Amino acid sequence: MKLIEHKTLTSEFLNSHYSKGLKYTVNADGKTCTVIGIDTCTDTDLLIPTEIDHYRVTGIGEAAFKGFELYGLGTHNVRMIPSAADELRRIVVPEGVTSIGKEAFYKCSRLERVELPSTLKVIGDSAFRDCVNLKKIILPKRLKSIADSMFFNCSALREAVIPNGIESIGQYSFYGCQHLKSVMVPESVTVIGDFSFSGCESLDLFSYGGTETQWETIKLYPYWKNNSSIREIQFVKTARSEQRPKLKRDFLFDTDSGMLDYEVNAEGFCIIRGIGTCTDTQLSIPQVINGHLVTEIGEYAFRECNNLISVEIPDGVVKIEKGAFYSCYNLEKVKLSESMTDIADEMFLGCRSLKNIAIPNAVQNIGRSVFHDC
Repeated sequence: MKLIEHKTLTSEFLNSHYSKGLKYTVNADGKTCTVIGIDTCTDTDLLIPTEIDHYRVTGIGEAAFKGFELYGLGTHNVRMIPSAADELRRIVVPEGVTSIGKEAFYKCSRLERVELPSTLKVIGDSAFRDCVNLKKIILPKRLKSIADSMFFNCSALREAVIPNGIESIGQYSFYGCQHLKSVMVPESVTVIGDFSFSGCESLDLFSYGGTETQWETIKLYPYWKNNSSIREIQFVKTARSEQRPKLKRDFLFDTDSGMLDYEVNAEGFCIIRGIGTCTDTQLSIPQVINGHLVTEIGEYAFRECNNLISVEIPDGVVKIEKGAFYSCYNLEKVKLSESMTDIADEMFLGCRSLKNIAIPNAVQNIGRSVFHDC
């Protein structure tokens, strides 16, 4: 089994595999630089280096990888000029980068995946605007705001992980994200701008990390959810006076291959308890079940499920209990949640076919016998 830690993917790995032929400018300190364009690089998977010509890369400049440009005056003789950035499919921004300028990836129409570093503090307006094939993004914890129009018209975006610490969500930030299905707004947010979630026609689950009382203190601009499918807000924390059923047992139909066993806890969140009658070999655990956010996988939930070959766990899952995949002999690949901070005892014990696994950045503790007999 090959164990990969995400932190090394943007340092040791990138030092030998980074993309070459990028434009840069040296910063005022004379020691660092900002990437400002593609130049001669032809990579579709762009791995931005940690340093160029001995200058540490600390920024991505304004419009550095901007796609098609409009040229011409008035309504006549207007033409589209293609950019090398139009072919980009994936971008990895390395650790050490602290800022991404406005419109940095604007109109990268084929871009599907972006990996951002934990060091990132600022992302400018419209940075990912019109990235119509971008499906998912995980924002780093040091960000304080989601800028205006950051994901404007990212029509394929299905999942956006907003970390606790974000204080403001700018106007038009998720405007026109037609396939965005769920959003969890952290309790650190104090401002939600106009039209920020307008046009989000598939947004069935809108959750807030605090209480209803806290929500009422947020500065909400009048049209923040205009023309969206948001009908109600699910509050993660509830007042003690509110009464909820302590446990609800149910089943989830998982595609056409059977049912997963789950239960809903007192806070209204979903815990996966077992494989049920599901016969999938490539299991993608849903982020939401019947309107309930999936946050946990229970103890020994998939024990000895030998039909499983791969498992993908959504980023809303914050806890996976002991022995969850114990003795899944044929399990080869697992994609863990980026929200996890602990890997419990015996989680993959006896998974003899497991070939590689990436440990999320947020993980601080790894339990006993996690990879024993792998």
